[in-house]
Amino acid sequence: MAVLFYVIDGLVLLVLVQGLYALITGRFVPGLGRLRQLSSPTAIRLYGFSAAPFCLPALWLNQVLEAGLRGQPASPVSGVVFFAGLVVSACLQWWALRLDRRRSEPAPLP
Repeated sequence: MAVLFYVIDGLVLLVLVQGLYALITGRFVPGLGRLRQLSSPTAIRLYGFSAAPFCLPALWLNQVLEAGLRGQPASPVSGVVFFAGLVVSACLQWWALRLDRRRSEPAPLP
């Protein structure tokens, strides 16, 4: 059962590394799905920054869940912190998509 927590930690760390890479370089390694819609480096950096508010609480929550399986009491604020990170991450991703859409729209004709 503990292997599942290590797999989840590995996936979360992979997303965090990709987010940091996007934050530093302004490019994505794989352009999959919605990531292809982003064209400006500013929007890609903002999208990469949105990985941190999601991944860091997810790593903490995963450790709390693993400790809960061993019989240790869980922190009462872990779920709230994870949910807040999820909301902040979603808002940053929405902002990146709005920012990129604003830049890619053609100017109105006079």
